[in-house]
Amino acid sequence: MRIYNKPILLMFAIFFAVTTSTLFAQKISQPTIIVLPKPEPGGKTSLELYNENDNVRSMNGAIEQVLVQHQMEVKNLKSTMQSFEKLRAKHSVLNTDNNAILAANSGSDIYIEYSYNILSEGAGYVVRIDLTSYEVCTSKTLGSTNGTSKRAVTTDIQGLGISAVNSCIGELLNQIGGYWKDIEKTGKAVYIAVISENTDLNKPNNGQKSISDAIFEVIQENAITFTEFQSAPNLYILNPVYVDIHKFSSLRPLRSLIEKVFYDMNIEYKSNMEGRLIEIEIN
Repeated sequence: MRIYNKPILLMFAIFFAVTTSTLFAQKISQPTIIVLPKPEPGGKTSLELYNENDNVRSMNGAIEQVLVQHQMEVKNLKSTMQSFEKLRAKHSVLNTDNNAILAANSGSDIYIEYSYNILSEGAGYVVRIDLTSYEVCTSKTLGSTNGTSKRAVTTDIQGLGISAVNSCIGELLNQIGGYWKDIEKTGKAVYIAVISENTDLNKPNNGQKSISDAIFEVIQENAITFTEFQSAPNLYILNPVYVDIHKFSSLRPLRSLIEKVFYDMNIEYKSNMEGRLIEIEIN
């Protein structure tokens, strides 16, 4: 007969519950953020601005540095450029300055878009910055703020940017926190695209349901909410698809469910997963 010490068991149960709860909470307590310059209306895209302008890169670095100082997880813009350009080349439906898709491609949860002015004041300069945070995939606005640096006689634009961001970042992070607190209930946004060269995605396939209908059913069974963004013969896009952040902490299980549609229909395919994007290509 085994004898259990109840106080010890109780202490262990409390420790296990607290530890598990803490570890579980950590999975959703830290949204991943990417910083992007605001594209020019009818002009240069975010990536063009970043690549061509030293001051833009300085401002990007200033915002990233302040976010890291506030213990936020930050994605690097430069590292996500190449994969996004490949995605955009395939999807003519994508706007050339679509920061929401760029951010989703990076694997971020939220993107912060900014604009700024460098102003001369007496013998020195100040930087004024506007920050707006958005949900990836959808461009849903989460919060906005603006700040101004202290005047300084300097050519250190990034230093002035850090001063400007520090004057207002607390408000923006509070706004982001309000959104992130509800992520367990609302789910995280995912972008799904099926691309075909020769197959009509909306027509019945060999006496079976159409590919788009089959994909629709899979997403309907596994999403909290979702929207059909586009359904054309050669392109089927679901965006946003809100999925349970615990069930799909990684998007691999969701990709596998989508791939099974093509396996069951005996259709050859190629799949790709980048960040919050799942892409399936067929002939």
